[in-house]
Amino acid sequence: MKINKFFLSLAGATMLLASCGVEDLELGNSTTAPVSSSCPSVEFATSNNTAVEVDPTDTQFNLTVVRKDSAAAEYDIKVVENEDNAFEVPAKVTFAEGETSKDIAVSIKDGAKQGEPLALELTFDDSLLNPYTVGYKVLSLTATIIKWETYGKGYWVGNIINTFYGVQSLPLAVDIEKAVTATSTKYRFASPYGKVGEEQDELGAFLAYPYNEAGNVTGSNEKVVISVNKQDNSASMAVTAIGVDYGAGEMYMGSVYGNLSTNIASYPLGVFTASEKGGKIVFAANSLFLQDNEGPAPCSAGASTLYLSADDYKASDFYKEQQTEGGDEGTEEGGDSDAGSEE
Repeated sequence: MKINKFFLSLAGATMLLASCGVEDLELGNSTTAPVSSSCPSVEFATSNNTAVEVDPTDTQFNLTVVRKDSAAAEYDIKVVENEDNAFEVPAKVTFAEGETSKDIAVSIKDGAKQGEPLALELTFDDSLLNPYTVGYKVLSLTATIIKWETYGKGYWVGNIINTFYGVQSLPLAVDIEKAVTATSTKYRFASPYGKVGEEQDELGAFLAYPYNEAGNVTGSNEKVVISVNKQDNSASMAVTAIGVDYGAGEMYMGSVYGNLSTNIASYPLGVFTASEKGGKIVFAANSLFLQDNEGPAPCSAGASTLYLSADDYKASDFYKEQQTEGGDEGTEEGGDSDAGSEE
């Protein structure tokens, strides 16, 4: 038993010395083991996402490499695993003099499978690694190309534009796509604000934003993406250019929490409530923000709601009030009158 322990200790010491060499030894972050002063301590930052999701139209994502050295240098990237040979990984990372952090771009090749995670594992040569720094010496991650499928017609009623402008709310019909990943269910639809027109559907919802004039529309054509967490049904909206400019630059909307603030008590996430026909996603007042060139502001006037089916919309207080008032455009924006209780 003693012999086994002795050989085990020798093996551990050999691995340690192989990491950064044995020349000019000095103490590293550990107070008990030597690390070479010439070791650049190259590694992947702990801030890197290890469960990446990308859209089929843009499969590139960045990974951050950090080091302690400051001299101009380049380091080979070693690919340990590349599932299905699906990833394009740069051969090297190049640091200019004084740089201690650098992003590298990784992309997933055309034709790679969608809707399922692909594994990627990267590292650097042992001589570049410092076992006592906090970063990832070997970065193991999965990347999934989101597989969007047609979901159906829905309805968006939101306290958005009236954050900056004195307009009334109108129900907007949207065509929804859906994707399911390991951690979330996602819904997306083309921004209903980036269109001009006054046509309505059979429920009285507008197919475009009737307050627009042709000169207001930017043509950005981005899609609003809402992600519902599978564990707690919380919902977040990615920051999206909504396709209009009313004189102060392109307008954007998205969730406050996670983008502008970490105060979830003041800026809550949305909440998904299921129904037989699909359900609804309610963003309480201050959950979302609107931004132009003059800066962002929380959408504080009331809730904003995505109804995932016509039946869900017809069951809402907002729709019933519209019918009672004969579709009067003076109805206040935001969707269900009880939406605030669903924070």
